[in-house]
Amino acid sequence: MEHTRAGFTGWIRTTWMGYTQRVPEHVRERFIETFVDQYLMEHGGNEDRVSVTMTRLDVVTAKSE
Repeated sequence: MEHTRAGFTGWIRTTWMGYTQRVPEHVRERFIETFVDQYLMEHGGNEDRVSVTMTRLDVVTAKSE
């Protein structure tokens, strides 16, 4: 998946809401910005291109009788 920095920041803000909501609201945006800065330093990228490797797991279940 590829994003711009702004798109990546929005993706973190929404997709990871279950985690970021645990950060106090008055510091949440700074936390997200710091996370994005650190991610870019460690994984490369810039304002125009941020790459994220993801794994998607699909599970199908069936009720046995």
